[in-house]
Amino acid sequence: MLIYIGSGFIPGIPARDLSAEEVKQYGGEKHLLSTGLYAKPKKESD
Repeated sequence: MLIYIGSGFIPGIPARDLSAEEVKQYGGEKHLLSTGLYAKPKKESD
């Protein structure tokens, strides 16, 4: 899962939070993080 943090978009990729399945579908985590539009969700502390 990735969280949408951008103020732009990439054609063909939803400008919203993506599920793990969608991350794979749209090029993988490394690719999407490199755009600056997505971030890993912060882990909640117990």
